[in-house]
Amino acid sequence: MRFLELKTDDPAICLATEEYLLSMDYDKDIFILWSGRPSVICGRFQNPLEEVSVAECKKKGIRIFRRCSGGGTVYHDHGNVNYSIISSRNGGTGYETFLSYAVGFLNSVGADAYPEGNMIKIGDFKISGNAQANTASRVLHHGTLLFDCDIEILSRLTRGSRSKFISKAIKSNPHPVCNIRPHLSSDISLTVFKKLFIEYVKGNDAEFLLDGNDNADISRLAEEKYGSWKWNFGNTPDFHISYGAVQADTHRGIFTGFTVSGRECPEMIGSRISIEESTEILSKLYPDSFDDILNAVYD
Repeated sequence: MRFLELKTDDPAICLATEEYLLSMDYDKDIFILWSGRPSVICGRFQNPLEEVSVAECKKKGIRIFRRCSGGGTVYHDHGNVNYSIISSRNGGTGYETFLSYAVGFLNSVGADAYPEGNMIKIGDFKISGNAQANTASRVLHHGTLLFDCDIEILSRLTRGSRSKFISKAIKSNPHPVCNIRPHLSSDISLTVFKKLFIEYVKGNDAEFLLDGNDNADISRLAEEKYGSWKWNFGNTPDFHISYGAVQADTHRGIFTGFTVSGRECPEMIGSRISIEESTEILSKLYPDSFDDILNAVYD
């Protein structure tokens, strides 16, 4: 299996690389490894506002992205390892086959890991969430590995208030998590962990190299899609929210209804799901209570 370790920590570039390589008809399977800067990555069919404290992300300068696969929301930081396998669909698309690479590697370095559905666990704790995307001929399987992640931040950011939403968005399945590092037979750094994982998976195959044209196409895809409001929030499934004094409705990422204490707020109609845009509008209309109104939607 050819391997590619991405040197950038920009999630938009990394997510674009996965989609770009999925669309190419290579004759070899590709194994990709990367670590991203602190960010939250939602599944393709999710509502970020249900899954994430958008307000907390804003305070911490942490961006929210939408990936091309389904599944639930995950948190990334530099203590997290993300792996991707792009393969022909002729070899099957079952999760067990793809999870066996990570599970086998983890056991080889002393972690007593095992697969359960689309997860990998150690004991009762989840250490890896996985998802897939398909084309007519290829499959992208990708997952997270919580090597030495900030679990406290992960928990604070991904504490979405789902009860106040009515929508058909896919919901995450919260599960207790832990890091892998304390469960290894001997302590190793993240760099060594990634190197050993690559050696375990690639066998005798060579590194996969991207050329200048590849990188240009990937950068364009990252900017136009994965870095855009339209993809990350404009694709949010329609929802109704009812919380405290606030009632709101959206369609394709745009507010179509917004009331505060039963009174319509026409200035919000036609505005985007955007904490920055909503702050600008609400702070002018409700200078004494806009924090509460904003948090009803985004926290």
